[in-house]
Amino acid sequence: MKRITLILLISVGFTGASIAQKPTGGMMKNEDRIQPWSENPRYWQYKGKPVMLLGGSKTDHIFLADGLFEHLNEMPPVGANYVRNTMSQREPKELKAHKLLPDGNFDMDQWNEEYWAMFANMLKWTAERDIFVQIEVWLDR
Repeated sequence: MKRITLILLISVGFTGASIAQKPTGGMMKNEDRIQPWSENPRYWQYKGKPVMLLGGSKTDHIFLADGLFEHLNEMPPVGANYVRNTMSQREPKELKAHKLLPDGNFDMDQWNEEYWAMFANMLKWTAERDIFVQIEVWLDR
């Protein structure tokens, strides 16, 4: 399995149009986005201020977690602001990105709407709580 890591530290809503889009629909100013800290590139900054990414969750496939909404509510009160989200082929068969057909095969021309709705909800809920999301995409070759 080949691993491709996309560190898209998302702190704002995702609507499919732009990762840098705010939940309100406006665009973030570039200087407000998460990026290496201007005073020391070994650290991060967000909205022009240094930020330490702290987190931990019960699974690395966080967007598929049962009770995700409640789990995300537990994070900010204890200072957590970061989650890792992997997207791979280790998910159960019914929770894959493509539509599962009754014969047990996948239709590679159709998306699994539930899968992508769960992903969109995770991005929305983390944005509402200022929780950064690292997205890792694992591809099978």
